[in-house]
Amino acid sequence: MKKIIFLLVICVTVGFISCKSNKPKDLIVNKWKIQDIDVPNMPVPDSIKATLLKGTMEFTKDGKMILTGMGNDQSGTYTLSDDGKTLFVVTNGNTESNDILELTSSKMVLSDKTKNSKLTVVPR
Repeated sequence: MKKIIFLLVICVTVGFISCKSNKPKDLIVNKWKIQDIDVPNMPVPDSIKATLLKGTMEFTKDGKMILTGMGNDQSGTYTLSDDGKTLFVVTNGNTESNDILELTSSKMVLSDKTKNSKLTVVPR
């Protein structure tokens, strides 16, 4: 009897894991901690980088974005392109776009071609 219950629990767990969505619109909804920022054409001083690495980005299911912990908290809205490869963020009436280089449940990498920068975030 214990073996049957154990197998049932395993089957249910595997079912939940396999049903988890891998769609960008579902994966982005999370609170992300900034792990790394890379700006090759402009070295970031260690003191500024330390402040940036304290930051978080939160994307909610209803399309809101909250950026905190870097001394200049901001909120706005976001949308994803239909193909899930571009993130559009609107703050203070300004729209910025970032290419999504990687988006999984454990990591997101964004690229801003205009500033030649790359931002890596992980779930908080």
